Amino acid sequence: MANPMPTMPTSSYVPGVSYLKPRIPAGGSSAIIAEGFLDRFRSEKDRVVAYFETLISNVDKNTLAVGVSLATTLGIGGAAAWYFHRKRNELKQAAQSKNKVVFNIDETSSPVKIQKGGTSPEEGDAKQPGVLVLHQCPRGRRTPCIAPYPLKLETFLRVNGINYEHSSSQVDFTGSEPRSRSSPWITLDLEDISDSQNCLAYIVNKYGMEPEKDFDDKKRAVARAYNHLLENHLYWGIALWRWVYDGARSLGDIQLLPKKTLEVIPDVCRTVEQAAWFHGLGKKTSDDVISAINDDLKSLSEFLGPNNFFLGGDKATELDCTAFAMLSQMLWNMDGSPFQKTVKETYKNLSDFCWRMRARYWPDWDNCLNNTELPEDS
Repeated sequence: MANPMPTMPTSSYVPGVSYLKPRIPAGGSSAIIAEGFLDRFRSEKDRVVAYFETLISNVDKNTLAVGVSLATTLGIGGAAAWYFHRKRNELKQAAQSKNKVVFNIDETSSPVKIQKGGTSPEEGDAKQPGVLVLHQCPRGRRTPCIAPYPLKLETFLRVNGINYEHSSSQVDFTGSEPRSRSSPWITLDLEDISDSQNCLAYIVNKYGMEPEKDFDDKKRAVARAYNHLLENHLYWGIALWRWVYDGARSLGDIQLLPKKTLEVIPDVCRTVEQAAWFHGLGKKTSDDVISAINDDLKSLSEFLGPNNFFLGGDKATELDCTAFAMLSQMLWNMDGSPFQKTVKETYKNLSDFCWRMRARYWPDWDNCLNNTELPEDS
């Protein structure tokens, strides 16, 4: 016969009271667990302290002195090793810089001088209060600069009548600019500001400018959107065609290139291809990229319409400077590209816009070009 189900003794049963006896008092579990850990920690600490007290008491003074001396020596030796390692790296970098080919362009004369040697970045810096110095890569053969962002910044200075000195001395075209800055940057009131957008913001604030004060919020928003289209999408179409699809074959037609620079061109091409891949546009096929950039050009053409400038005023804005810098590359520096044909023939108002900006804000355009041949040994 099966055992009967156990029943609660009737003599001790009280309604509403649980007969499950808790292991710890209700509500005190956390406190009891914490107290247990503390007790264990205290006992372990007491054991460690007692161990070291016994150890030290059994060590004579001579042995202790030797141990302290050894620890000190190791510390000093580590510091010395770090110091000499750092100095060795500095000497190595200095030796490499002596072999670096640096462009040095004097704006008052057209010949290009190739400077070899260990000229430090600080030498020749025009740091005078109140003087704005624009630093960028050397002048091109067809445009004052073959890079869009320096051309945008310089055009912005001209549009707003800001006097500046142009300096492309000591800017290595291979991409290793002084103080790890990328071209362009400016020096103003003894301060260096890098990145074209940071430069624009600094200049606007410094001179108390309101470049878009005549336009409402809607037009400002549209201008911002088109700036992003130009700088973060169309720009990569230019970069991909020049450095990847064309393989930089047309570079010699638009920029004076010494032999040292020619040696690094394949590395630059690979770097641009990788950067475009991570941007996203580089993951597309060349046909898809060309189609996407042509769509950008169509949108720009429709937005510009018959106006002289994109926002319809009587003076160029930042958007016009950005568009001019990008479209100038397509119009004058990209022979054989599908974009050049699109700007010249399909959307002719974009071509007219470039010529109009050039005539109004770059009357000295031809004087800002450099077509002097390099010496044979450069």
